[in-house]
Amino acid sequence: RVDATRGCVPLAPSFDVVGWFTRDATTMLRCGTALLPPWGAWDTAFDLRFDGAIARDAFELCDEETRAALREAVARACGPGPLRGGGMVEVEIGGSQKENGSTPPLTEWWNLFRSIQANEVWHAHGAWVSEHRPSFGPGVKERFEGAVGATDAAADEASKTRDAIAKSMERLMVDEATGKDRFLFLPTSPGPPLPLGADAQTVESFRNRQLRLTAAAGLARLPQATVPVPRRSGPPLGLSVVGPRGTDEALLRLACELERALVERP
Repeated sequence: RVDATRGCVPLAPSFDVVGWFTRDATTMLRCGTALLPPWGAWDTAFDLRFDGAIARDAFELCDEETRAALREAVARACGPGPLRGGGMVEVEIGGSQKENGSTPPLTEWWNLFRSIQANEVWHAHGAWVSEHRPSFGPGVKERFEGAVGATDAAADEASKTRDAIAKSMERLMVDEATGKDRFLFLPTSPGPPLPLGADAQTVESFRNRQLRLTAAAGLARLPQATVPVPRRSGPPLGLSVVGPRGTDEALLRLACELERALVERP
């Protein structure tokens, strides 16, 4: 296997992960075979019809057209799900209230991400940035400026909430009725891709909205894969699946099934 982290420079170590883009899901699976550690004992086999759940609060963060298109894609890929009584289970991934701690609403998770990430970024690069004062581009410049004031105390407090989120997400990744591992569907982004040439303000606004969705798996330390959902007009949308910890192979194989269900039958 290839050491995928060799030569990598850290940005925010507790979030840093080697990811990859491929032209199809089969190639993504082949990359995983080469880059990931040997598949762990927790790997499982997912069934599109029975083992999924929809992250309802994540879908609510999309624009109406995107939300409808992605929900239709999930229904098309998974079918009615006879064991679900005619529909897939829906869950709220944010705002849980448990004895071992509560989690904030999903809309607030990105603030936790930003607090922890900014602190880690400044620890990793602050001395170099202060010494060399590089010229960053739009967005990156403002984020590094904000990282200057990111305190250890704020990051430590955010990390405590992150741990509660991770525990809550771990519970969601298991079907209480059957004890089986399950995966979560959620949107990759709140809307269609931005057009080339979009101005910096538009890009930054979209990025901030997208972080409300993409921060979930990173905060919970769970694997995530994304497949394109083709549309009759316009660029494709992104549909993500998040799996329990240690189910990387199963998630990549699931992405192959989703591609066959969605891309090959637009």
